[in-house]
Amino acid sequence: MTTKATVIADSVNPRGIRLTTFEIEFPRFIIAEINTYRNGVARNYQSSRAVSLSKQRKLVMSDPFIPARFTKNGKGMSNSEFLTDDENIVADMIWRGALQNALRAHQKLESIGVHKQYANRLLEPFMYTRGIITTDQFALEHIFAQRISEHAQPEFRTLAIAMRDAYNSSVPNQLKDEEYHVPYFDDDLIDNMMRSVVACAQVSYRNQDFNMDTVNRVYDQLISAPHLSPFEHLCQANHSREKGNGTFIGFDTWRGHIEGRKL
Repeated sequence: MTTKATVIADSVNPRGIRLTTFEIEFPRFIIAEINTYRNGVARNYQSSRAVSLSKQRKLVMSDPFIPARFTKNGKGMSNSEFLTDDENIVADMIWRGALQNALRAHQKLESIGVHKQYANRLLEPFMYTRGIITTDQFALEHIFAQRISEHAQPEFRTLAIAMRDAYNSSVPNQLKDEEYHVPYFDDDLIDNMMRSVVACAQVSYRNQDFNMDTVNRVYDQLISAPHLSPFEHLCQANHSREKGNGTFIGFDTWRGHIEGRKL
């Protein structure tokens, strides 16, 4: 798997505020850095707790994350100076050795019945993962300014560049007041809005099932749990340049509606 970003919904409210939803794939270990962005950002990711032990091990064995180049240690959080070619070969061998050790330990934990919510954590440094991220234009500009930089973690920089390129290539849909931004679907029919919520939730499982029987069951489970973060990606445009009922400027979230806030 390579790092990539695809725009799956792109909208502009009546005041010209843009909201964009991406499906992203990236090395899992940078999730903590992505999560430092809170204002104007909603996200859901594939969960280590949602993938079976054997499936997760096969995914890592077939396509592990291996750094292309290692940078030298030094002061501060980053260093743009790379190891020499010979040093990089040694670092690569050590990393791959750690991967094999983790895979063996993972299999042993499975053999004695340890749950995936623990055993799969051993493989996270070597995993790629998939996520959904929705941002308003102001949050996205902030991400680009910080992460498309030689001082950024190289893997986050690669993701930010992929998001920027997808964003610049996308033509946003002009919404009227109270029209909806609906990831994965082109209209705001209630069935497709429910499918959209479930699609954002099912990123955890790497599977998507849009049969309405499945959609109704998963949707009801999300409401009753409650597990409402997938509802943050569906948004209603408002005629404003102020923050709406959630985290976005110029848009109200469907989560806000579900939780009884203004919409």
